[in-house]
Amino acid sequence: MRFDWSVSPSSTEVKVNRILDADAVQLRSGSSPFLVVDSEVWRLWESEIVRAIRPEPAEVFTVDAREDLKTVRTVESLCAAMFESGTHRDGSLVAVGGGLTCDVAAFAASIWLRGIELVLVPTTLLAMVDACLGGKTGVNLAGAKNQIGSFYPAGLVVVATDFLRTLPRAEVLQGMAEALKTSVLADRDIAELLGSDVGKDRLPELVRRCLAAKGAIVARDLRDLGGRRLLNLGHTLGHALESSSGFEYSHGQAVGLGMLGAAAMAARRGGRPALAGELRGILESIGLPVRLEGKVDPAAVTSFLDHDKKTGGDGRTWVLPYDWEDCRLENLSPREEAALLEVALGELR
Repeated sequence: MRFDWSVSPSSTEVKVNRILDADAVQLRSGSSPFLVVDSEVWRLWESEIVRAIRPEPAEVFTVDAREDLKTVRTVESLCAAMFESGTHRDGSLVAVGGGLTCDVAAFAASIWLRGIELVLVPTTLLAMVDACLGGKTGVNLAGAKNQIGSFYPAGLVVVATDFLRTLPRAEVLQGMAEALKTSVLADRDIAELLGSDVGKDRLPELVRRCLAAKGAIVARDLRDLGGRRLLNLGHTLGHALESSSGFEYSHGQAVGLGMLGAAAMAARRGGRPALAGELRGILESIGLPVRLEGKVDPAAVTSFLDHDKKTGGDGRTWVLPYDWEDCRLENLSPREEAALLEVALGELR
């Protein structure tokens, strides 16, 4: 299945299939691309990746998908490699890997010679249902998530769900959390496709529906100034849980917990009380945690929240789910946030 996603002044062609077809990645530039690929994905899928890209890659830069390496230093090394390879402004960068690899590579593509052609081939469910579409790029700073980045939509996104055959189960679960987030935001029926036993033939439909829902939101607000911030559901608290635990909680685990906390906060402000319980039941059925396990210090959570990009002089903006497909941006004063954060952490204990 294929669809086009457009947001001025650019557009993204999206291909979603089960297998990675030969010649699936056709480059507009017509020149051999610079390939950035997760080192483990390269070990497992090298021949299939090379077969899918035409012309074949001229250079290969492998990335170890570790949060402590998601830094400006890695981007600098990548840019130095492009310099050495002679990648020109009319060249291309193809990124193959999970969200971390795609984030780092896309950021490099956005700043190399002020921007070159970018193609993303996501290999994790998390990247397939969320990170590959919408143009956000970024790296971490001082242990805080995605403090440095840009908006740079890819010209082409190629999804092949067969990559998930070699993905550890824990990594697949992370994508399920993001898919559930999208379901709460915009398409309740997506939740019916979720579960630890989701069949491989249903995965392309799951991915397509998630990307279609996300694309509709982002098309109205590419630069995250208004409605796109709804996509941060679960992320405000989730990123703080990731960072304050020293990344012992994975992104998907943290987002799931963050959604539960946000649902409890919304209920205190008049949201449907049963929503948190419904989300808890789905997360448990998927196999994601619904309780904190003593890894998080509330004071550390508050400290990392202060670095959140949605913080302004008059408070911080949270995405609160009042019900399915009824999520609202709420600017909370420091006093109200402190009270509601206590409610959220209480829900997770």
